[in-house]
Amino acid sequence: MTRKKYKPQTIKSMVEAPASNILKQDFSTTSTNEKIVGDITYIYIKDFWWTYLALFMDLHINKIKGWDYSTTMTTDIVLKALSKLNLNSNLTGCIIHTNQGSQYTSNDYIAKVKNLDATLSYSRKDNPYDNACIESFHSVLKKALIYQSKPKTFEETKKSLFKYIEDWYNNHRIQKKLGYLSPVDYRKQVA
Repeated sequence: MTRKKYKPQTIKSMVEAPASNILKQDFSTTSTNEKIVGDITYIYIKDFWWTYLALFMDLHINKIKGWDYSTTMTTDIVLKALSKLNLNSNLTGCIIHTNQGSQYTSNDYIAKVKNLDATLSYSRKDNPYDNACIESFHSVLKKALIYQSKPKTFEETKKSLFKYIEDWYNNHRIQKKLGYLSPVDYRKQVA
C-alpha cells in the first residue's frame, strides 16, 4: 500500500478578503510596476519534505522581482520577498495581486503594501485562473528545475533556485510575449 504524501495547508480565513479583485484576470500592462502578482508554491525535497517559495512577478516584463525560500510558510517569507521587490522599484500606484492565503491577508503584509502606496488586489477564493501568470511560472520552474534535478537538501535547492530565477529565467529565458527576449533584455529595450 502506498501512503499519500501529506501536504500542509494554511488556515483559510472565514472573513472577507481585505480588498477586492481589482486585476480581474486583466494581465495587460503599459509599464513596469503597474501590476505585480505574487504567490507561494510548495517544493518537495527529500531532506525537509515540504519547503516554500514566495515570488513576486512584474507582469509587464515577466520578471521575478522579489522572492524568498523557506522551510516554513509564515507571513515572514512573503514579507522578505516583498522587501526584495521593493529594493529597486517604485511601487506607488502599483496593483499587487495575490491569493487570499493567510500570509497575504495578515495585518503585517497589508500594512507593508499600504506603506509602499501600492494597491491590494486578491483572487477569488479557490480560483487559480485569477493569478494564472504566477501559477504558470510555478509550473515552468518545477518542470525545468525541481523535477529534473531533484535536489535533496534545502541549501542545494536554494542555490538552484537562485541560479534558475536570477540567472536563467530573468536574464536568458526568452519569451514570446516579450518579442523573444528575456525579461532583462526586454526591460532594456523599453526603458
